[in-house]
Amino acid sequence: MLTKIAKIFSVATHPYLTPIYLVLILLVTDSVFSLFPASVKLYLVWVMALYSLVLPVITRWALHFIGSNERYRIVERYAEITSLLASACCYMLCAITFMRSPALEMFHKVALAGFIATFLLLISLKWQRASAHLAALGALTTFLIFLNIIGVESLMKYLLATILLSGCTATTHLYLGKESPLQLAVGYAIGITSCVVAMLLL
Repeated sequence: MLTKIAKIFSVATHPYLTPIYLVLILLVTDSVFSLFPASVKLYLVWVMALYSLVLPVITRWALHFIGSNERYRIVERYAEITSLLASACCYMLCAITFMRSPALEMFHKVALAGFIATFLLLISLKWQRASAHLAALGALTTFLIFLNIIGVESLMKYLLATILLSGCTATTHLYLGKESPLQLAVGYAIGITSCVVAMLLL
């Protein structure tokens, strides 16, 4: 029973979903972004869901389907690399989409952070496979820290909840034996780095 709950929790904190959570937090709290018309809010959620969830899931399914064919076993062999490359491309397309309007600068930076994190996860495969879950949560935590500092809105309760969520996710992955403490730490560091670069340097 505990293992089943841990697996469900792991799915709920999947990196494909984390950017959507952040966009929803920005749109439903009493921040300046909550003043956007409902049609704009729906557009933002849809665009982020399309590039961070829908297209990556379709890509992973397609890679699995192709790799199941005996003639294309090499696709299955490099499925993780190809999936990360596809996610990086999706985040870049998302960033380009949000770049059209200065009012969407914060969402543009969210997409840029996703691109950087995915790129760093890809590079890390050469030495140490990092946790994508913790990378996404590390970026989410750092974004909320920045938002609290610049005074977009008091998001302290969301920040504390995200920190708690990060700890629970790390514990869950250790319990399931999916990742080592080093992989979790590297992933979290990647998430923090990607957010800092997106917010301060890009």
